Amino acid sequence: MTIRGLRFDLGNRAAAEQDALRAAVQDAMGRAQAMAAGAGRRLGAILKIEEQQTVDLPAPVIAARTRAALEDVLQMDPGLGRGGRGGAAPQSQGPETPVEPNQIEIRTQVVLTGAIL
Repeated sequence: MTIRGLRFDLGNRAAAEQDALRAAVQDAMGRAQAMAAGAGRRLGAILKIEEQQTVDLPAPVIAARTRAALEDVLQMDPGLGRGGRGGAAPQSQGPETPVEPNQIEIRTQVVLTGAIL
């Protein structure tokens, strides 16, 4: 068995994305109202709201020391990682494989077009 990485995600990602969209639209509305007020005008009807597609590249979750720890385990028992079940169990357990906490970000960007009155 070979472990190449871990990825953590939300159980209900769609709900989190919808919450992020609502927050982005509210932020855009506030900014549009502030800009209109700055020009001595007010914001009229919303003409269009578009979600901008963003590409989130996943950040590496397993640190270099985790990979080094996995390599140490494979050196202690070369049968692991090659489809085998490994050889005899070592006298002591190998080094722990640290899994570091990470943050899950939900990002969204919207473009709001509104009438200025």
